[in-house]
Amino acid sequence: GILLDKFDPENPPSFDEGDHRRNKPKFSKENLRALKPKMAQMKERFGESVSDLAGVALRYVLSYPNVACVIPGFRNQRQIASNLAVVERDLSDDDIAFIKGLFEA
Repeated sequence: GILLDKFDPENPPSFDEGDHRRNKPKFSKENLRALKPKMAQMKERFGESVSDLAGVALRYVLSYPNVACVIPGFRNQRQIASNLAVVERDLSDDDIAFIKGLFEA
């Protein structure tokens, strides 16, 4: 969800008791605010749709030499189709460097 830009920093998500995300700092207002400009750059380069961003995230993880597969989540047929569409998406070395530079800084 974070890399799909679905959380509003002014109304951060709250998670149920027992959810591992419940008190994670990455879901704080501050972190979500800091993420907004990075996600704007991602959208500008790769597309604005959830499908575009999901495909980039999955393909990015698959770009690591020691990663053989990813297990994406899904709740409906649209999300299944979005996850399968990653097969048709490639990231260049420049794309991977761009993403690393954006998020590993």
